[in-house]
Amino acid sequence: MRPSDHKTELTTVTHTRFDQGVVELGAAMKETLQFMAQELLTDMTNARFERDPKAPTPAPDHDIESFLWMLCCTLLKRLAETQDHNMTETQAAAKDLYSRFFGQVELSTLSLASTGEGPFAMLDLIIIQQALSVPIFELLSRLRVTWTRTQIFGGSNNSSELIHPVVFAALDDDIAALETST
Repeated sequence: MRPSDHKTELTTVTHTRFDQGVVELGAAMKETLQFMAQELLTDMTNARFERDPKAPTPAPDHDIESFLWMLCCTLLKRLAETQDHNMTETQAAAKDLYSRFFGQVELSTLSLASTGEGPFAMLDLIIIQQALSVPIFELLSRLRVTWTRTQIFGGSNNSSELIHPVVFAALDDDIAALETST
């Protein structure tokens, strides 16, 4: 399908329900904490215990990280809401992952959820791997490596691989692969 052939469908907006610190799947999220960069979440969590807290300093890699979390959230939500009756195990796994990484509203819980590999951990589950197209799986795998290197070698304070040209190249390559796979 070419972009000019794309048709959009009407969507319905639901309201967020916060019950015991968990966001229901399908609820519209008014805040962006679920997509905030881990470094900023950690700074905000730690600031609660400091006498003279400093405001976190946003950096370009924080915006990219936020985009990565939105991408992962969108994919998990799509898998969790599938209507395919042959994918009930995938749906259950996606719901669990969604709840773990994006269903929290407590600052410290969100900070903890985005440490390590964060939502990229979904790629370790065979059932999720099988549900993703090859180009999407390869894109996420490539972005996971970039994310992991950034976590190991430093983010905005040091040289980071989580920069626009790297993420753009990964997206561009995999969009081209998606176009040729149809």
